[in-house]
Amino acid sequence: MKSISRRTIFLALVATCTFVWAAIYKFEVPAEEMAWLLAYCVLGCLAMALLAGLCFAVMLGVRKLWALFHH
Repeated sequence: MKSISRRTIFLALVATCTFVWAAIYKFEVPAEEMAWLLAYCVLGCLAMALLAGLCFAVMLGVRKLWALFHH
């Protein structure tokens, strides 16, 4: 099962690199613009991960408070 997930991740990375290559060389999108788009995507993913972690922490805190007051 591990080899299937590794293969899937590898194929996804190859497909993404192919899309970026095609955008730059075939459709003449400036490489600087692609770099900015990559930076925005990375920042967006980090922001979503931080928000998810914050929501999880709030849920744990509410659960502990609920257990404290209703025990």
